[in-house]
Amino acid sequence: MKHKMQYLKGLFDEIYLKDISERYEVRNTEILSQLTDDLCSSVGSLTNASKIARALSSSRIRPTH
Repeated sequence: MKHKMQYLKGLFDEIYLKDISERYEVRNTEILSQLTDDLCSSVGSLTNASKIARALSSSRIRPTH
């Protein structure tokens, strides 16, 4: 089971995060990764910009528009 999770995480990092980072010239990929984790864990819940900003702020990241 551990190998499957590592494999899937590797695919996610390689395909999604790398592609998005390169396409939109994301400079801080750690924030992108954390934001992706937060959004994926709240599937089915209402999400808005304020909730995203609070989640980033709780991690000592100052979001800007």
